[in-house]
Amino acid sequence: MSRRQVLILSFSVGISVTIAGVLIAKRLTRLPVLIILGSALVFVFCFLLLLAFSLPPLVKTKALRNAFVAFALSLPLLALSAFLGAYKQTLIYGLLVLIFAMLVKYTLIWPLMKRNLREFREKTTNQQ
Repeated sequence: MSRRQVLILSFSVGISVTIAGVLIAKRLTRLPVLIILGSALVFVFCFLLLLAFSLPPLVKTKALRNAFVAFALSLPLLALSAFLGAYKQTLIYGLLVLIFAMLVKYTLIWPLMKRNLREFREKTTNQQ
C-alpha cells in the first residue's frame, strides 16, 4: 500500500468514526450536536499536543514540532465557536469567534506552518 492510500484510508476511517461517535453521543445524551462536536475538537487538540511532544520524529526536530503545534492551534477557537453556537442566546458570539478563528488560521497559523516546514526541509537537505 502506498503512503497516499494509507493517508486516504486513515482519513476515511477517522471521519467515519467521528460521525459515528457524534451520532451515538447525540442519541444517548440530550446535548446539542455542537456541544458534542466542540468536545470532540478539544479532545483532538489535546491528542495532537500529546503527539507533538511524544512522537520521536517530532520531538527531535523543533521546526517540525512547531509546525505540528501550529496546525492544532485553531482547534480550540473552533471548539469555542461550537460551544457558543449551540444556544440561541450566544449564537452571534459563536459566529464572531468562528470568523475570528478563520482569520487567525489564514493570517497567522498558515504562514507559521509554512515557515517551520521550510526550515525543516532546508535542514534535512543540508544534512544530506
